[in-house]
Amino acid sequence: MASQEVLNAVPTVSPIWGELPHFNASTIGRFNAALPAFVVNNQTLLSKLSLYLLLAIPLLLYANKKAEYDDGIPLLNRKFALEPRIFARFRWAFNSRKILDEGYAKYRDQPYRLAKGHADVLVLPEPWIHELNKLPLHCISSRKSHSTSLTGYLNGMDVVKETGHHVKMLLSRVTPALPVLLPNVSKRVQTTINDNFPKQGEDWKPVKPVQEIVLCIAQAVTVSLFGPPICDTPELVELCYVFTENVFSIMFVMRFVPYFLQHALVWLTPFKWRLERNWKQLEGFVMPEARKRKETPGLVKEPNLLSWMIDEAKSEEETDPWMLTRLIGSVIAGGTYSSAAFISGVIADLVNSPDALAEIQEEIRETHARINGQWDMDAFNSLDKLDSAMKETSRLAPGSLLVYSRYVEEDCTLSNGTQLKKGQFITTSGHSTAHDADLFPDPEKYDALRYYNGNLEKHRAQPFRSVEGEDHRWGAGRWACPGRFIASVVSKMILVKLLDEYDFKFTDGKRPATSVVHEFVFMDPGTKIMMRRKEKSSGIVY
Repeated sequence: MASQEVLNAVPTVSPIWGELPHFNASTIGRFNAALPAFVVNNQTLLSKLSLYLLLAIPLLLYANKKAEYDDGIPLLNRKFALEPRIFARFRWAFNSRKILDEGYAKYRDQPYRLAKGHADVLVLPEPWIHELNKLPLHCISSRKSHSTSLTGYLNGMDVVKETGHHVKMLLSRVTPALPVLLPNVSKRVQTTINDNFPKQGEDWKPVKPVQEIVLCIAQAVTVSLFGPPICDTPELVELCYVFTENVFSIMFVMRFVPYFLQHALVWLTPFKWRLERNWKQLEGFVMPEARKRKETPGLVKEPNLLSWMIDEAKSEEETDPWMLTRLIGSVIAGGTYSSAAFISGVIADLVNSPDALAEIQEEIRETHARINGQWDMDAFNSLDKLDSAMKETSRLAPGSLLVYSRYVEEDCTLSNGTQLKKGQFITTSGHSTAHDADLFPDPEKYDALRYYNGNLEKHRAQPFRSVEGEDHRWGAGRWACPGRFIASVVSKMILVKLLDEYDFKFTDGKRPATSVVHEFVFMDPGTKIMMRRKEKSSGIVY
């Protein structure tokens, strides 16, 4: 339930902030759509933070250092050299798309620096990714960049800086095992849909799709990470999405706060205390289970990430129960709410494009008849039109406006002479590429069948789960999203059931807004869509 906590706490707007919204009674609804529901659940959080910020103004001015660069690379989102970084933080938080559009218009084929508040990030042209992928592993680090961006030093996600063991196991073990995992996952998803979405014979009913779909995602996550019987524990399933709420609540709120205040002020937020409890609860599940599986190899026969991480560890640290808990937590946080928001976005886009929705529903019916109701990996992967719609939603509303973010670990020079310095953060603007008219004609328009009708052969060679293509929806290179294969098939699994069995309409006749805060793009978890179970469907049973 949304509250006025964040609204009451935002300081008075002045011209230096850029085009920030004015928070009065007439625009509260707009701001509520600008932050996830789990960031606006308490009454006084940002009021306290704002008070401390006001008291810290002298320290802010003292701590702000003049940025001096001698490489000729332009700097964006800083009004003047001695401007306190907090202004850049707020401008970036609320105007990130506009700032990136400005940068692309001015510096499309050259690098520029982007002042995000916590750091000046070097934004490189998308074509440079190919050369960056060839750099040695010790030159640039994906894990350190993601940890900093997600404030991992505040919410426990910084463990990913220490090892990529979980990433390797997701790619080398969990992904090849998806055909074996699929029946168990699909049955749990089906049961969750039947239990939580409108029943046969009920009239139109308002549904919060993100909040309901995240229950399906949590079922898939627990099966894949733990296997039975522990994945059948309701408290563990619930913990997956509650834990994720608090991880990202800390990130969303504390990204407004200067770094030197974050470690103290985070303890004034309820999210930090809740997350500490969540970590203890997760430890209560994972640590004793890890010890049992270490003592008895092969204890759980079904494929699962935890067992593989233990069995194929290369060091004692990688089998440490506490370390395993933290790595499991990072996987849970990485794909739970983001997947639910994405699936909800696909549905909203299709409801807003009824002709495309009808074509995709017909594709589902035809596929169901062709495969005699046996939905396996090949069947889901054959849905070319649905795959196109997923790619289009991801193009217009990716999880992040920035892709291929890295931390430079040692000095290196690119072939064009550009020098990357140790300690720099680099990234590329996926948003800018995705809205480039030279790559995507009429780029602001949603066209569900854009890829299907454009170049079908290329579309099939570069499906939604692929890291190829212009927009780099999953990142690129060896550190592209390791969960993309399971995320793709589970998303299709949920979409096939919902699109075939339900009618949809918007509560006020128009598509719910997509929100952007910092670089993160999402559908507000509090958003409602009207749903009604169809009298007749294909009768898909997983």
